[in-house]
Amino acid sequence: MDLKNQELFLNKVLNEYREILNKYYPKLIVNTGYSGPQIHAKISSSFKDYNETPFYYKGPLKFVHWTSLSNLSSIINNNEIRLYNLINSEDQEEFSYAGQLLSLSERQINTIKDKYYTASFCRLENLEDNYLWKKYGRDFSGVAIVFSLTDNRDEWENIILSDVYYELDPTFKKLQEELKELISRYNNIPTLMNDIWRFAGYFKRQDFKPEKEVRLSYIFPFDYDSDYLRYVRKELKIDKGRNRIVSYIPLKLWTDPAASYFKTLDIPSLTTDSFTLSKSGLPQIKIEAIYIGD
Repeated sequence: MDLKNQELFLNKVLNEYREILNKYYPKLIVNTGYSGPQIHAKISSSFKDYNETPFYYKGPLKFVHWTSLSNLSSIINNNEIRLYNLINSEDQEEFSYAGQLLSLSERQINTIKDKYYTASFCRLENLEDNYLWKKYGRDFSGVAIVFSLTDNRDEWENIILSDVYYELDPTFKKLQEELKELISRYNNIPTLMNDIWRFAGYFKRQDFKPEKEVRLSYIFPFDYDSDYLRYVRKELKIDKGRNRIVSYIPLKLWTDPAASYFKTLDIPSLTTDSFTLSKSGLPQIKIEAIYIGD
């Protein structure tokens, strides 16, 4: 195939690829192109563009998070919450459950999970939920922290706040079927790439439905390795038969810098190298209340 015919061929495939993606994710595709037989598409990284998708949380911006008394002390003393990567999850099928529908390899899935950071909450209406108090509130001996979120979501990039869904999205399967048909129609020549996978972190098996999770995610947050080295922390996670190194991003809680306790503790001088102060457009989360168990 000469260069001119190759270009015509690739443009034809690209147009059909774009039509399929726009069919399932209208208004989200912001960039398409090709390099040789590799044809790529990129969806918007701006959270405001997800408003018409199932992955844009539309409920009240108050949430509850259960934890232990010692973890509460750490949150207060460090004035931060932690967004852990998905390797930290107790669910070994985390992300891969839906990611496999997108024909992602095990290597691709592990790479994504390493740079996909999340924090888990529930809607405030679930504050009295006995199951959640028992499982995550240390069998009623822990605490429930109520957080509020200042609505600066129009500024978010690569950040998603959404309910978690406990059955697979049929859109993933239908999309993949059409893409396979497209590849087959052109004798398996083109390689189709996209980042629809960012939504795969919002599906879990039915077994997890009682968790009623609302998930805040920061996906591939940094452009440079130096930023990962500077801001990402690592720790050893010890579980029976599954010890592993996990990573987390410390997200500073949103506090008025003019607050009296800030001045008393001289916190600004202690946090000049903090994650929050180095990057704009981050979630602004505050502690509203703390409920101690029995």
